[in-house]
Amino acid sequence: MPGFSFSEAELRDLGYQIIDEMATYLAGIQNRPIWQAMPDDVRTVVRRQVLPEQGQPFKETLAFLREMLLPYPQGNGHPRFAGWINSAPAHAGILLKPLEAAMNPNCGIGEHAGQELERRAVQWVMELCGFPIEGSAGVFVSGGSEANFTCLQAARHWAAQAQGWDVRKQGIQGLQRPFVLYQSDQGHFSVRKSVEAMGLGSDAIHIISSTSTWQMDVGQLSRRIRADRAAGFTPFCVAATAGTVETGAIDPLGEAG
Repeated sequence: MPGFSFSEAELRDLGYQIIDEMATYLAGIQNRPIWQAMPDDVRTVVRRQVLPEQGQPFKETLAFLREMLLPYPQGNGHPRFAGWINSAPAHAGILLKPLEAAMNPNCGIGEHAGQELERRAVQWVMELCGFPIEGSAGVFVSGGSEANFTCLQAARHWAAQAQGWDVRKQGIQGLQRPFVLYQSDQGHFSVRKSVEAMGLGSDAIHIISSTSTWQMDVGQLSRRIRADRAAGFTPFCVAATAGTVETGAIDPLGEAG
């Protein structure tokens, strides 16, 4: 790819520069403010960047990142950061990313090492969670919201099959008994967004109150499921939470299941 590739010598030289920048950034992070607002003049420069017709020298891009972006991080790498759930970057993960980017695998197709690594890592997660490995499979996604979306679709597909229809082929146009799912009042907002994107509508989420320990009230859950079935609904999922954002509470997963 002419214009996009470096010679080996250039790649090594620029790679060492990136490593130096990264090490300097991480080594001095505790001496900087946890967070600082991006000044208006800097923000203006960033927002006024014009889509270039041609690429620019890599060193210019690196200088732009150093001066305009690195000084204004979210703050989650700072040892005193407590503003959100984002973890600090793992040094080992940082160092391995260049190799990952160099291979740039698509684990959805082909037959290659990236797929085998993902399969084994998924199996490790299954082992940690107590899920059966035989006959099971999984994938890594971009984050918790996408994971909720993926799992809710899998639950809907399974529930539809149990009723004798293929939601992937037939959609939900002919759904006679509306699907509903259950979530505590402490549940994550991504469940609502997922249900809306799936075409079920946010009314399909039936909220269950939490107890004094901020956990889903499984007694209320059981009563609501019975009432919904009697009213002609099809319960297909309980979106229990293993650590809420606000309090870290864990719903009684065994009872809710």
